[in-house]
Parts: sequence; structure tokens; C-alpha cells
Amino acid sequence: MSTDDRSRWYRSAWSRGVRALAGQLLRFAVVGSLAAVFDFVSYLSLTRLVRLFRRHYLTTGFWTATVGAMLSYFFNSRWTFGERHRSVVQFIAYVSIYVGGICWQNALLWVGVEYFRWPDLAAKAAAIIVVALCWNFTLTKFVVFADTA
Repeated sequence: MSTDDRSRWYRSAWSRGVRALAGQLLRFAVVGSLAAVFDFVSYLSLTRLVRLFRRHYLTTGFWTATVGAMLSYFFNSRWTFGERHRSVVQFIAYVSIYVGGICWQNALLWVGVEYFRWPDLAAKAAAIIVVALCWNFTLTKFVVFADTA
């Protein structure tokens, strides 16, 4: 194989890899957006309709994010990363990552509300976006679904 052929092959392989990664990121964003909408709408409904949930906004945020994370696992494992055979170990890794993400999300929610005096809905929305992009995608792709990456 000549140098030009090798160079073309490497560029082609790199291009396929970038397209595959972009496709996964797009599918992850769709699934994550749906889970985030569920999380946000559930949080909004509970904290605005029930005074107890509004008073305990961090606990409410934890539970709405947890259900959103469970929904995203099932869709991400199948559609985003093409995993056909889910395992208990993989699920535990996913849950561990998302529990960490939920902790980060609630920490950002708390900082936004208590320190920056943002409305809780604005802080919740910002926390969802930051954690989804910086924590969830990276760890889900390279830890949980590393074999399919």
C-alpha cells in the first residue's frame, strides 16, 4: 500500500469515526432531551402543585432526575449505542454515573438558588444542560458502553 493510499484510508477511517461519534451524540441528545423534559416537567408540576415538594425542592429534583435517568438508560442502551445485550454490571455502572450526575445537578441547582438567587426553574434547567453534556455523555459513552463505542 502506497503512502497516498494509506493516507486516504486513515482519513476515511477518521471520517467514519467522527460521523459515528456525531450520530451517537445526536441520538444521545434526543434521548437526553426527552428525559430532561420529563425531569423538568415533573419537577415543575410537583413543586408548583404541592407545597411540600416545593419546600423540599432538592429531594424533588433528585427523584424526578432519577426517573428521567432510568428512562434514558433503556433508550440509550438500545438506540444510541446499539447495545443488544444489557447486563446487570452495565446497568449498575449506568446508575452509578447517573447518581453522580444527579448529585452534580442538585449541587448546581442549590448553588443557583441559594448563592446566585436564580429562580429554581432557571437553575434546574441550567444544571440539566451542564451535567448532561459534561458528565453524562462522556461517562456513558466511554465507561458504560465502551465496547460499542
